[in-house]
Amino acid sequence: MKKLKLQGLQGFFWKQKVNSKMEIINDNFKPKAKSDIKVKTVDEEKVLFNPENSSIHVLNKTAYPVWKLADGTNTIEKIIKEISIMFDNPDENFNILEDVHNIIAEFKKLGLIE
Repeated sequence: MKKLKLQGLQGFFWKQKVNSKMEIINDNFKPKAKSDIKVKTVDEEKVLFNPENSSIHVLNKTAYPVWKLADGTNTIEKIIKEISIMFDNPDENFNILEDVHNIIAEFKKLGLIE
């Protein structure tokens, strides 16, 4: 697996890199993890398995909260706020904002969310 380079939360989302161009996602979008995605813990990292294409994606402790918050009820804006609080950033930090957008865009591109 190759590490995806992100600003701020660098290296917290791992995948086989296909394309570095990220899709822009509206802050009101409510990402929802697809129900058929299986989540397992392997060596303290969360592993997502997509049975649709048999792909495996490894999330560490920082990207996993983004995945958990992608439940269809939270907007991107709320996810950014929650991640900022988690990392003791009371204001929206530009890097966190960009990183959450990038992670959600990757989840979407990989077919992990709807």
